[in-house]
Amino acid sequence: MDKEVLEVVLKKCSRESTIERIIDMESESALPKGENYTSTIFRAKLKVVLGSGRVTTKSYILKKENVENGTDDTFKDFKLTDAEKSMYLKVLQQMEYLMEEFGDTEGPLWCKLIHFSQDDSTFILEDLKAAGFSTVKRTEHQDIEHARLALRSLGRFHAMAKVLEERGHISKDDYNPLPYLYDEEFYRAMMYGGVRALVKGMRATWGEEWAETADLLGKITFEEFVRRIKSCVNFGEDIFRCLNHGDCWNNNMMFKYNSEGKPIEIRFIDFQIPHYDSPCIDVIYYIYTSIKSHLRRQNYKSLIKFYHDSLTRSLDKYGFQGSKPSLNEIEENMERLSFGILSYFPSSYAVDSSKTDNAMDMKKIFETNGEEGFNISIFSEAGLKENIAEDVKTLVKKIQEKMLVCGFQALIKGMREGWGEEWAEYANKLSQLRFQEYSKMVKESGNFDDNTFKCLNHGDCWNNNMMFKNNWEGRPIELRFVDFQLPHYNSPCVDVTYFLYTSIKPSIRHQNYKSLVELYHESLTSSLDRFGYNGPKPSLKDINNSMERLKYFGLTFFMACIPVVVTTRTDAVDLDLVYKTNGEEGFNIRVYYEDGIIEKMGEDIKALVKVIES
Repeated sequence: MDKEVLEVVLKKCSRESTIERIIDMESESALPKGENYTSTIFRAKLKVVLGSGRVTTKSYILKKENVENGTDDTFKDFKLTDAEKSMYLKVLQQMEYLMEEFGDTEGPLWCKLIHFSQDDSTFILEDLKAAGFSTVKRTEHQDIEHARLALRSLGRFHAMAKVLEERGHISKDDYNPLPYLYDEEFYRAMMYGGVRALVKGMRATWGEEWAETADLLGKITFEEFVRRIKSCVNFGEDIFRCLNHGDCWNNNMMFKYNSEGKPIEIRFIDFQIPHYDSPCIDVIYYIYTSIKSHLRRQNYKSLIKFYHDSLTRSLDKYGFQGSKPSLNEIEENMERLSFGILSYFPSSYAVDSSKTDNAMDMKKIFETNGEEGFNISIFSEAGLKENIAEDVKTLVKKIQEKMLVCGFQALIKGMREGWGEEWAEYANKLSQLRFQEYSKMVKESGNFDDNTFKCLNHGDCWNNNMMFKNNWEGRPIELRFVDFQLPHYNSPCVDVTYFLYTSIKPSIRHQNYKSLVELYHESLTSSLDRFGYNGPKPSLKDINNSMERLKYFGLTFFMACIPVVVTTRTDAVDLDLVYKTNGEEGFNIRVYYEDGIIEKMGEDIKALVKVIES
């Protein structure tokens, strides 16, 4: 068959499948109430006549920005329609060409744009539901199979975006920063307002055991919150950046399944908030907002590696010539962003999991800077606390960790001002440690492998959480632990290290450290035998290795806290001022000038410097 005949045949085939006229049209809302806050989306069901004369049905999605209830005023500065139009007409079209160029047959990661109407700013899109795609129910969240497909596809998307940038099709200057992390008005209303709503919900329904945690979260000022959020996105100039989807969560993904119900294809939708930044913003936003909480916690590290593998393989596949991010860079940026997502996650999860259709009033949230608009009752819904409690605890730990670093900085200032020249070099070496480095080192010190003996820890095992009964000679004969608010599962050496460094006189700890660890090990193993434990018991060598691993954690905690704990001053620390200034103020430097403080801390400071230098 020659090309002229083939041309005639193909044109005829095209005409026969083309819509000639519409006989009838019905429209209905494509989403239930409460499923979309920024757009009005309808499904147009058509009865049509094709070029062949055949009568059939077609369906399309009609989408435009919300114009009801003032929602458009809330987001008018973000120019959502302009952003999405640019994505469909420029970026996604170029991505399609890129896939053709490299023979990528996996299929597109977006739905097809049929037409954009300039007159009323309406998008006409293919109906993915008619093509066999569906969303995961918002209140149920995604399993690991969905997560792996989503992260693999996100790696492809980011890689294509980076290649298009390299070719000059994408300019970072064309996209606004993500409002969640860069717009103070936005994150005051949505993120800080969400934290305050969480605090109200915890106080109202979570019980007395959560009162202290709620009080701690409630003390965070907006000024402190701003500083922490800005720190999250202070990536530096040399990191890998690309165009992000911007709103990459469960409701903006549609999946197609095989006969066994396993997801095999994905389409991203809703490209209203694209932004240029670290791709980790898309990744961490998706992982926290869309995956079942317990599965996220169990698989967090492997999911990040899975994404990184997809990103780097896809960059190679599409011929990227620049430098690719290492897994370490991706992990560090995920950690940097963790405070931001943990601040957003609890209220977001509560809203997304709620069975009600009035979980939040977006307009009221923005009108009141987040003081109103969140339905507090969502924090009392069945199963909510179990799903977010661990993340709330992690958020509190990050706040406390920052305070710890600030106490550490107060120590350095006290050393410089009151300890004399012989300590200046040590103060300078300690001052070189940055918050991100500190955070990473502490985290790594407690990151034990699967073969380590682990159990439930008390979590806050120090002097003030122990009560003793003494005999007539004043010797302790009984002990009761109190305050079980921070239990966690890890090596028991976390509890042991925390106790030894926070609660025992430094001179006695130095003299008896080895024998005290041996005493603990003997008690642990004999008690395991006594209570009929059948698993492998840790050897003394195992315990000593774990204690050595945790040495950095113990020493830094000791440096920051002990001067405040042992002082007789009543004004050693002003916690309200510490929280108000994010730890920049509130520690009384004079506690580091007290008699005997150098003798109590000097040896441990020297030991810490050795650990840092090693």
